[in-house]
Amino acid sequence: MRDRIEEYERREIRIVAIYGQGFDVVKSFADRESFPFLVLVDADRSVIRRYGVYVRINYESWNMARPSTVLVDGEGIVRFIFVGRNQRDWPTHETVFAALDVAQSSYGNERDPLEPRDGPPAEPKAT
Repeated sequence: MRDRIEEYERREIRIVAIYGQGFDVVKSFADRESFPFLVLVDADRSVIRRYGVYVRINYESWNMARPSTVLVDGEGIVRFIFVGRNQRDWPTHETVFAALDVAQSSYGNERDPLEPRDGPPAEPKAT
């Protein structure tokens, strides 16, 4: 997402990365990579479990999340989710932008459902 950050910003999308690892590991990784977006720590992996992307063990990883992209609107409703089949499987930017366009167009003239709202984000709810 870093290579298209300007497009995400133009669309007023906040990107948040959630890593199911300990604080020191995530901080070191985030500092090294200099991500242009917020990076959160999920040390007990409770968030990745709630989103259903936790993998205890498989042929390429253990105790971590599958690569996932989730669009959550300002009300906490999941509008799009992509879960990779392996650690290198990510959606294209065009796929994410198309899902965003569909979610935004389904609301007509109402408030943009993916627009950040004031205050803390709502708990995610599946649709």
